[in-house]
Amino acid sequence: MTPVRPADLANMHLEGTLPASAKAFAGAVSAVRAGSVVIDTYRQKRLLLAAAKGKPTLVFDDHYKPPMGSSIVVNASPSATRDRYKIPSKLLLGPGYASLHSAFSRSRRRFQVRAKIQRILVALGGNDTAGKLPAVVRAVRKLFPSAELSVCGAPAANIPDHPLIVRNAWLSQQDMANLMGSCDLGVLAGGQMLVQAACIGLPALALPQTPNQALHAASWETIGSVVVAQTPARLTSAAGTLSLAVRRRMSEAGRNVVDGKGAGRIAKQLLQLTDGFC
Repeated sequence: MTPVRPADLANMHLEGTLPASAKAFAGAVSAVRAGSVVIDTYRQKRLLLAAAKGKPTLVFDDHYKPPMGSSIVVNASPSATRDRYKIPSKLLLGPGYASLHSAFSRSRRRFQVRAKIQRILVALGGNDTAGKLPAVVRAVRKLFPSAELSVCGAPAANIPDHPLIVRNAWLSQQDMANLMGSCDLGVLAGGQMLVQAACIGLPALALPQTPNQALHAASWETIGSVVVAQTPARLTSAAGTLSLAVRRRMSEAGRNVVDGKGAGRIAKQLLQLTDGFC
């Protein structure tokens, strides 16, 4: 259940997901015989935890501020360490718990680092809240004039019209994995897409949009799969480092830490807690 509008759910190919407010979700948790509750939201976590009424509750967190009462806390960022958390929960930390669609593992098996950068994925989140996408697209076009740009998300953004710019407002996880696997470089924000790119082996330039994304992107840069550009103006210097040898090392660095099996590991931990509640 999600507060996203029905039309947007259809555009994002999230069939089977119910459009509902946090209050409605809380009511549903109370009404049905749920063995456990999974929460991934920045808002009203306390309301949702109260509705869980002691049931095992898994919370996805990337601000290091999960609410008290969380049975399991998942943070797949390489920057996540136990000393950042002060609550008595079971902690599933690091890229080994990255919950990815199985399509990313399939694209991973087919991915190859090509000598020439022919296709670039440009995506700064679903709605580009910082408004950087048009400037980033123009900068990438200037740096790689012969490459096709696949621009995803932010359907309201004013993107230049060009034969080598392909617009994708929303993609399913399957389609996103296929697209990533066909690209040679990602120009991304600092969130989940860096994890997806690492799994596949796609080298990426990161432009974090929020403080938590900045911390996340910096940790991937330390691993070696990402170069943090910070702003559109710094893309030129960052792109200048992307020789074939460097991109091969970036690809290998990401694949070494994200194997695409994190969702199964999370499910196993949750089911162990749920046993006896169903």
